[in-house]
Amino acid sequence: MVKWFQVLLCFLKLNHKWRFL
Repeated sequence: MVKWFQVLLCFLKLNHKWRFL
């Protein structure tokens, strides 16, 4: 479960970076 959460967080961070770009 923790891994899933981490993956989701990583995805969200990536999405944020992409949006920023």
